[in-house]
Amino acid sequence: MADRFRLSNCMRAVVYDSPVFRMRVRTRRLKSLLAGIVSSFGQATGERPPADAPRGAKDDNNANPGVCPPLPREDPCWAGSRGWAWITARTAIACTLRRSDARGGQRERGGFDEGAKRVAQVAEERSTILERGAMEITMKRALFLIVWTLVSLSKPAHAQSYALRGTLVIPGDVIGNGIVAISGTKISSAEVDASSPAIDVDGVIFPGLIDLHNHLTWNLFPRWKAGRLFANRYEWQEAAEYVEMLDGPHRALDAYSCEMNRYGELKAIVNGATATLGGIKADCIRGLARNIDFLTELTPNQEVGTEPFRNLVFPFQPASPCEEQAIRDIDKPLQPCAPGNLPKPTTTLHAAVAHVAEGVDASARREFALLEAHGFLVPGFTIVHGVGLLPDHFDRMHKADVGLVWSPRSNLELYGRTTDVAAAKAANVVIALAPDWSPTGSTGMLAELAYAERLRQGLALNKVLTPKDLVEMATVNPARLARIENQLGRLAPGFAADLIVMRRLPRPSSGPPDEKTLAYQALLRQSPADLKLVVIGGTPVFGEPALMQRLLSPQQLQQTETIRVCGENRLINVRAGTYQNEPWSVTEARLRSALTAFRIPLADFVECSIP
Repeated sequence: MADRFRLSNCMRAVVYDSPVFRMRVRTRRLKSLLAGIVSSFGQATGERPPADAPRGAKDDNNANPGVCPPLPREDPCWAGSRGWAWITARTAIACTLRRSDARGGQRERGGFDEGAKRVAQVAEERSTILERGAMEITMKRALFLIVWTLVSLSKPAHAQSYALRGTLVIPGDVIGNGIVAISGTKISSAEVDASSPAIDVDGVIFPGLIDLHNHLTWNLFPRWKAGRLFANRYEWQEAAEYVEMLDGPHRALDAYSCEMNRYGELKAIVNGATATLGGIKADCIRGLARNIDFLTELTPNQEVGTEPFRNLVFPFQPASPCEEQAIRDIDKPLQPCAPGNLPKPTTTLHAAVAHVAEGVDASARREFALLEAHGFLVPGFTIVHGVGLLPDHFDRMHKADVGLVWSPRSNLELYGRTTDVAAAKAANVVIALAPDWSPTGSTGMLAELAYAERLRQGLALNKVLTPKDLVEMATVNPARLARIENQLGRLAPGFAADLIVMRRLPRPSSGPPDEKTLAYQALLRQSPADLKLVVIGGTPVFGEPALMQRLLSPQQLQQTETIRVCGENRLINVRAGTYQNEPWSVTEARLRSALTAFRIPLADFVECSIP
């Protein structure tokens, strides 16, 4: 009973010694075939790779200079605590594609091939055991089982069709009584339709929010109050209190990076984001939200680390000369090498975001000159922060078609002022809004939108920014900056079925209501407690129990868990398409236990009051 063959939304791939499909390996051909299949999936023996086996470099700014890091090949394909690999459906596909590395398409030696040899060896050793009481099956049935398994792996488990009725926020307009129809992972229609059957969500339906600036693994830490202001980011990163409360514990918790990443993704979703970035390990991000910098899953059978997008915290310390050249050559074929984890030679880097001018002094402002000197001021590049930039800088950004990501709360907490968005807007720079991170920014997109809405009123920005502008800063604008505007950011036919539902605001007691403004304010003037539903790729992943129960199958409902959000129950579908097929309660308990060593509590998912 030690090894089992299970097919569920997570395929735990154990080929032999199955209580259901006990088989006798009758010919060398069958053994060879099975070994080849398992070899394609990864080293299925469950043994950890030898110390000298080739491994992927981390996709961060600390990779070896001068070397283009290969595709990551870490825990998902090697994992297994009982003698065989446990591989989820999605990870199995990724492992199949990893037969080519990022630097020349050569088949790896000593890793997957050794796994195939080991499988054949184990099959030979167990042949006598398998004969006792084994179920005789024909070659056709064995082949059918294998083919059926592979086909099932290639299909999303959540494929379904349904329709939601509510107020629709579509590009440039609001539909008071509309229906968004979802077929599989895509939106099939979004229009006025009073007659078609649909589930009434009694709310306002928005495109899923897109977060272009976050640091996911830091979001388990509570809010950090430095007690003073800084001139630039290099100052607070050297502060003793920062090292003690954040940097030191974060480094010490490296072994929990996958759990931290999972926490960050779920926190993003509970705050309305369906796409985000800022994970630190490619083997941890096959999870809930779309990961713009590692895996959006906007193309079929996509492999981790092949996104044509780069997220740079320190842009003047690139991971390699390859990466630096690729940023200069955005939208050009990557020759002779590729940035980060991208395969070569035909892949093109489409977009990059980088922290620039994060601070209020001259040294922060000089980073813009460095940006120009490096040749990074090109279409497809986006500046994150830009706190120290002046109107002339924004004019140059517009001429170069360079975008801006605005994170006002973190800016004001650390520097006492934020980016001159009025000047950026006047220069026609495309602006996105994002929370940065929980320690000094907002808990997520909804909280940052509420914060920006208050700034819009308090800083007299209401003459510059409209409620519609803020909504677009969280939807269509970040999609445009990430060069995925034809797939995300809108409720439109053919777009990915990523959406959220907010409660409706009550109509004003006096005067005719402005339906559009009222719809926009449902996103800007409410908290995560008012988030009724989150759908990613057609799959409901978070929401009110009543809605989730109507949208999920009985089997899917069995995998949901209940969490409390501002005193109300919400269901989370955390095992929807993630290789970490464990209950959220287990992940949460593990993180709480790890943080006790530093006497630090696990941060809450949300802030229930508008900041």
